[in-house]
Amino acid sequence: MYAYSQAWNIKHFDDGYYKLFIYNDENKTLCYENGDIANGANVFLDEDNNQDNCKWTIKKNYDGTFGFAPVSTNFTIDIAWASTKPGTNIQLYQNNNSNAQKFTLSKVDFTKIEDGIYSILSSVNSIPISLNSEVAINGGNVLLKTNVDENHQKWHIENVQDNIYTIKSCANENYALSIANNSKNDGINVQIAPVSDSDLQKWLIIKFGEDNYRFINVASGKVLDAAWGSIRNGTNIQQYTNNNSNAQKLKIAKTTSKEYKQYIENGKYIIYSALNLDKAVRYSSNVYIYSVEGNNNEFIEIEYAGNGYYTLKKDGKAITNSNNALSMTNYTGNDNQLWFASKNNKYYTFISKIDGLVFDVAWAS
Repeated sequence: MYAYSQAWNIKHFDDGYYKLFIYNDENKTLCYENGDIANGANVFLDEDNNQDNCKWTIKKNYDGTFGFAPVSTNFTIDIAWASTKPGTNIQLYQNNNSNAQKFTLSKVDFTKIEDGIYSILSSVNSIPISLNSEVAINGGNVLLKTNVDENHQKWHIENVQDNIYTIKSCANENYALSIANNSKNDGINVQIAPVSDSDLQKWLIIKFGEDNYRFINVASGKVLDAAWGSIRNGTNIQQYTNNNSNAQKLKIAKTTSKEYKQYIENGKYIIYSALNLDKAVRYSSNVYIYSVEGNNNEFIEIEYAGNGYYTLKKDGKAITNSNNALSMTNYTGNDNQLWFASKNNKYYTFISKIDGLVFDVAWAS
């Protein structure tokens, strides 16, 4: 598995040397070509038979990095051509103290995470990774957002293989955390998409340090990252090359998803605008605001449809999201007639189930 192929079990032996075993197969160890060592000698995995060409010394450099050298030689492990391009070969080369011969070590823990509901939070300030809206939609954005303990900030983490997981939104478990545009580039947006078996929705989750986790996308190999290294409310979540920065350090906290409450009782209502409480929603073929007069077309029948959604009906018609415009059309019960009621103190915001757009007074007029 891709995760384990980048992890090593480093063992120290009494006579001072080390062996580097591949994590998931301790019969395989890191070795180099036998015979006279020359620049460019290949480094490879081989069966462990206690051979001398699989023994290493490890030196800690002044800058906190490490070098790996065959025992009793002036050669060291080296990245060919000092290239960081994926697929670049690892070789031996005479010690020159260049960055191509320096490595950092990060201790990892492959203990599996129990399937369940979790908050995923910044390790720095505990701001959770959240949907941008209380409604889960295809392409819905993901960002850091002040904790309000609602389902759009909670995730169902489920193991699919080894340390690989899917991460579904508790706002709607038909949507999972994914990478936009099937891209491997740094800075590409993280979003939710309909659940599939795609590697774009599979995440390697590794524990490191003290209760820190790194979330690595299986398709791209990139890490969940707070854009621009900004760890504050409203920061977008993207994928980025692992750099061990605080922007990539996350923690998880087990929690429970909430049952949606019916905040609004079924009945007839006048929907007033917070801009001006003398104005209310009216309808004909379209939907608009107008001065409150007590007319029959100011009364809307609000009916709970479950999971936080409502229909807004009158005389067999319902307020409908029609290509991002509001209209009154025959009631069908389709998703474009379902509205999530987000309660903010004494006001409500009505959010469309199909695209996350909200009731809005044009030009705030």
